[in-house]
Amino acid sequence: MTKSLYLVAILCLFVSIPGLRAQSVATRTVSGWVKDSTSGKALDFATVYLVRTATGKAVKNEFSDSKGRFTFEKVDTGNYDIAISSVGYANAKKPLLITTDQPGTIDAGTFLMTTQNKSLKEVTITSFKPIMERDEDKMVYNTESDVSLTGQNATDALRKVPMVSVDGEGNVKLKGKSNFKILLNGKTTSLFAKDPKEALKAFPADLIKKIEVITTPSAKYEGEGVAGVINIITKKKVTGYNGSVGFGYNTLNRFNSNANLSYKSGNLGISGYVGYNKANYRKQYRDNTVKALDDSAPYATMTNNESGQSKWDYLYSNLELSYDFDSMNTLSVYGNFNGGHYRSIWDGTTKEMNKADEVQRSSQLHTDEQYAYPSYDFGADYIRKFKRNEAQELVFSVNQEFGRDNDIYLSNQYNSIPPNRLLNNHNNSSNKQTSLQTDFTYPVAKNHKLETGFKGIFRKAGSDYKSDRYNDNTGVYEPNPYNTNKFNYLQNVWGVYGVYVWSPKQYTIKAGSRLEHTGVDGNFETTSSTVQQDYYTWLPSLYLKRSLPHSRNIGLAYNKKLNRPGIYDLNPFVNTTNPYYITTGNPNLGPEITHNMELSFDGTMGESNYNFSLTESYTDGQILALRTFNEATGITTSTMGNIGRTWATTVNGYASYRFLKKFHGIVNFDVSYFDIRNKQNPQQYNSGFGGSGYFNFNYDPTERINIFIDAWYWMSNVDLQGRDGENLGYSMGGSYKFFNKKLSVHLTAFNLFNNYFPNRSYFRDETFSANSVFRQQNTSVMLSVRYNFGKLQENVSRKRGISTDDQKSSSKKN
Repeated sequence: MTKSLYLVAILCLFVSIPGLRAQSVATRTVSGWVKDSTSGKALDFATVYLVRTATGKAVKNEFSDSKGRFTFEKVDTGNYDIAISSVGYANAKKPLLITTDQPGTIDAGTFLMTTQNKSLKEVTITSFKPIMERDEDKMVYNTESDVSLTGQNATDALRKVPMVSVDGEGNVKLKGKSNFKILLNGKTTSLFAKDPKEALKAFPADLIKKIEVITTPSAKYEGEGVAGVINIITKKKVTGYNGSVGFGYNTLNRFNSNANLSYKSGNLGISGYVGYNKANYRKQYRDNTVKALDDSAPYATMTNNESGQSKWDYLYSNLELSYDFDSMNTLSVYGNFNGGHYRSIWDGTTKEMNKADEVQRSSQLHTDEQYAYPSYDFGADYIRKFKRNEAQELVFSVNQEFGRDNDIYLSNQYNSIPPNRLLNNHNNSSNKQTSLQTDFTYPVAKNHKLETGFKGIFRKAGSDYKSDRYNDNTGVYEPNPYNTNKFNYLQNVWGVYGVYVWSPKQYTIKAGSRLEHTGVDGNFETTSSTVQQDYYTWLPSLYLKRSLPHSRNIGLAYNKKLNRPGIYDLNPFVNTTNPYYITTGNPNLGPEITHNMELSFDGTMGESNYNFSLTESYTDGQILALRTFNEATGITTSTMGNIGRTWATTVNGYASYRFLKKFHGIVNFDVSYFDIRNKQNPQQYNSGFGGSGYFNFNYDPTERINIFIDAWYWMSNVDLQGRDGENLGYSMGGSYKFFNKKLSVHLTAFNLFNNYFPNRSYFRDETFSANSVFRQQNTSVMLSVRYNFGKLQENVSRKRGISTDDQKSSSKKN
């Protein structure tokens, strides 16, 4: 409760600061009207900008109300232009001079807007666009048209984007899902690959031109079944330098810091980025219960109660140089280094009981898991544009990545009935990847466009793993030959695609096709066994959209997606850290294929917008974890297999509404119903609901102050044998900007009234049932500070990078 009082006091201080400052701006009010030139009817939700004539920069923007009226308050003297844009109308502009001898309220007159289809030459201004608009299959948020983002970062910008939600810690979701791609200028970049949450906080919103959201990716994108794409487009053609430094601290012992610097002089651009995160979590608790459903098992019930702590640190950085030979040709080279360490130590008590709940055997289990994962990559991009048409573009890209994991697993089990079980497992793995890509965009004719390209990915992975068992007689660890092997893995993937776009009047039609070939060659040196795969996959896509009156759209989409198994799913290393629960990869895994159909409806009214969609998907050969219980030993083993046949129906909803100018609310949700069946055992199936919801409310009493509250709920989708759990959270806080908005201070409180939220999961089949409860401390307060400096208005990055997103996500937890 004390933390709550502290937070309220600080927020009150934020609100009171503006009243302590002297009012330096004049109190004049400028108002006017926006109407249709033909009918004379009022136009609501038209975007109106107040632009300084000398700089061409908008200093304020508002929306016309239901009567077509707009108002600017507290306007200083000077020369201005009033610029107006509205979807379906040609832009309009009118000069305005404000002097000291004018009255307090100034009438800017009536603006008569002409429809866009008369002539493009009637557009008198082009530098300001509606804040929200629809372009082909993309929802576009024009950040450069929103002057409220001055001095903020990319995370702040994403909070306003339709179908995107950001929680109190800065975690981003698209339509309630986390499996999406963040692109920079149309391509994947390592800047957002390792730690997107912190990278977005460090990326200034002033550098962003627009943000595109694509929920139904075409065949141009990789075969991976992602939920969608967020594409951040940066500004162009300016010089200077820009940078920022920032840090944050959370009372749960989490620390982050980062800095970036960009410099452009003439044709040469240099940009660099570095960040460091560190966490030392408070104690966590885990309670597991396994019930054997077969009388032949060594126990009727096994309980495991343990507590532990984990810590990790992570460093990420990049450096890029770009050179513009001329306005048509650009070359960029770049390099990145990333790496970190992780350690988790747990101690617990395990009890094996009979049907009468009498303890037959007990043991103390100590586990110590630690690993290091350094990686780096470098690459080059060449971009060629053509004078005949700016939309025609040719891009060549090359990239090479190196990664290594050094994992050590210690497991000491001290039994009440000997013998004891002491293990030392060690896995040293590496991954090398080379990617080549070319993309060509060609405008065939008016409203017709062709996109085509090629991509090749060449992977070489290896794993050298061994297990040592403690010998009580000799007092030393000795190799266990049954769990020791060397694994070499080669995977070559190439793909070609073609997408044709046709936009007749109020329609958009985008048809695409992608062909991918995968070749796999795996070799286990110790056991002299091999794995070989060779297959083609055809991935079509189709998108249809019809624009409706009043900025509404209805769309229908189909695509076929491919998920290849990741290296951690393929690695046959047997993790015996927990002797009662063993996990192992499966090198024989193949891809999973998903068919998606989506019906969507969206609308925009100024800064208020909504989106609803219904998605039906079918996945064959889905990669799922299968848990098997050994009745003789009482040990559960989990491994991956292409065993799933899944039908899923998902309803997504999003609504964003701004009211009374200073208030902004966001609500989104997704609810899915899954039906999962085991292809190898049709009698094994599961079904049920999963989903998430998010609510955010923002209040901006002044341009320097922001106060917010948000809440989120997440429930896992059902698995073949059960469900992982659920999570509930909320946060509240505020921010204040100093020194002409260059320095910002943020204070956020999380989960003040429920320190521990239990995450419950359960699994079951015909031989066993397992339940677990995980608890960790949730209540915390976070303080973060960021300082932006420099005068660069553009991210100097020209790097396109190579989008390597064809593998099923499978990563270690931090």
